[in-house]
Amino acid sequence: MQGAFQSGDPLPTLTGYSAKDRQPRRWNDYLKKPFGLILSLSTHCSTCRSVAAELTGKASEVQDDISIIVLVEGKAEEAESFISKAQLDRHLVIIDEEGTTAQTIGAPWTPAAITVRNGKLGEAAVIDNIDQLGALLPIKEEEDAILG
Repeated sequence: MQGAFQSGDPLPTLTGYSAKDRQPRRWNDYLKKPFGLILSLSTHCSTCRSVAAELTGKASEVQDDISIIVLVEGKAEEAESFISKAQLDRHLVIIDEEGTTAQTIGAPWTPAAITVRNGKLGEAAVIDNIDQLGALLPIKEEEDAILG
């Protein structure tokens, strides 16, 4: 499935590897909850560096029912430097040296946020800062009751 992003499509095979131990992984190793958020960042993108810096420490503040993955596109040495400078949690990071994961998802732009619901692609958006993620996150039940 290379080409345009298609909401509802299943996730393609993961081609990156874990930043923690440099081993190949599957999406299920990261997406353990019904709702997931993939942040796609490139080592060559200044806005991506800003988004990564904003993300530091905020991943743990996201709702408990959301899995977060940071997909870092770039050669191993560049990706390692990017991860270290941004102080990203290596447990959440996938390194995509060839950039093929974002391509096969159909969202090759960066910085991007891609939602996943029950293993299927949801929405994708180009983002400039972490605050924009709120529009992609599901509304909590308490907020739903208040707004409903």
